[in-house]
Amino acid sequence: MYKQLYADLIKSAMKQERKKNFGIYFESHHIVPEFMFKNRKRKGPAGHLDGSPNAADNLVLLTFQEHLTAHYYLYEIYKDTRYGYSTGAALQFFFVKAVGSHKRQIELSNIDAQFLNEMAHLRQIGIDSISNARKGKMPVVVASTREKIGSVPVDHPNVISGLWVHHSKGVKQTWAPQSQKGNLNTNFRKMTTEHIGRIMQCVPLSSVDGTNCSKKLFQALIKTEFVEFKKVSGNWIYNHLGPFEQIISNYNVKNQSYLTYNPYYRSLEQRNLLSKASAEFRTVTNGSLSKRLTLSDIKQFLIDNPTYKRKTEK
Repeated sequence: MYKQLYADLIKSAMKQERKKNFGIYFESHHIVPEFMFKNRKRKGPAGHLDGSPNAADNLVLLTFQEHLTAHYYLYEIYKDTRYGYSTGAALQFFFVKAVGSHKRQIELSNIDAQFLNEMAHLRQIGIDSISNARKGKMPVVVASTREKIGSVPVDHPNVISGLWVHHSKGVKQTWAPQSQKGNLNTNFRKMTTEHIGRIMQCVPLSSVDGTNCSKKLFQALIKTEFVEFKKVSGNWIYNHLGPFEQIISNYNVKNQSYLTYNPYYRSLEQRNLLSKASAEFRTVTNGSLSKRLTLSDIKQFLIDNPTYKRKTEK
């Protein structure tokens, strides 16, 4: 079925006098796949055919959609043959070259892009074909000369004997990992005088009662202030300006103020809420274990557990 569909697609395209760069975007396609020729120019295993894959009678111009469809037909035709890897890999590379600055991406119409999305499942077919072809194999070189051999089974006699080795074995690393210090770090953000001024403006606003500052409120204000940043790390501030206590101290010196920071400080409103919540509970104990219960539960608990008493009771 797929052979006939492929033949019909090619015949239909060849009947038309197509030319590149005349308004319609066409791509050149090898009718007999390039990977089936012995003298192929692209990387990959050689095929079984003589002659040139680039002969004029072996080339046809296809639209983007025709081209992708043609490669899908070729995959279905040859997937169970020695060319299963090559047809699958061609599908994968087809999608790779449909992104970024490649000419294919630049020339794609909205209809082509939609078609590409609809056929996205073919990309996984390509990935699986490459993966299956590489299972149990590794790229090797001659151990003594470093001559490239290609991918061979890991249990090949020459691999077992040590005549061939993995292509990376014995190769010294000539590059060093890129430094992530300072502005070499992709997340680096330089702190300017303007940044510091905006940070200091948030200090008095973080005061919950005119004197005591809240670190949590301060960090929330920072996020609101620096809306141009997707994320503002507290470490970015504290690594440059010191801990929150130091920032408040510097603000006080400059502005002759008396702001303070107590991590255990609770406002009157917070203390009242805590006191109200605490009043709803009582502690019971049996001498070795203690439990904190609500007032509504304590009576029944003491009935069911006579060894327990309220902690205030003797």
